[in-house]
Amino acid sequence: MLVALISENELKKHSDIYPKIMADLLELKKYSPEKDHNFAESATWADDNKAIGWGIFDAWHFVDTPVIE
Repeated sequence: MLVALISENELKKHSDIYPKIMADLLELKKYSPEKDHNFAESATWADDNKAIGWGIFDAWHFVDTPVIE
């Protein structure tokens, strides 16, 4: 969520440079089950879907791969 918050702040700061990205992000809000989800809270949607057993998005998000040193 912290990375999403930083990203949102940077995109807002440069919204004149990235208007299409900002418009796309606002479009994504309609898929949130809650009306007032902010960008940072919405960043966890893939984790939320895993909690209800949707395995289809597993490869799109976090993969817990051990690092061998």
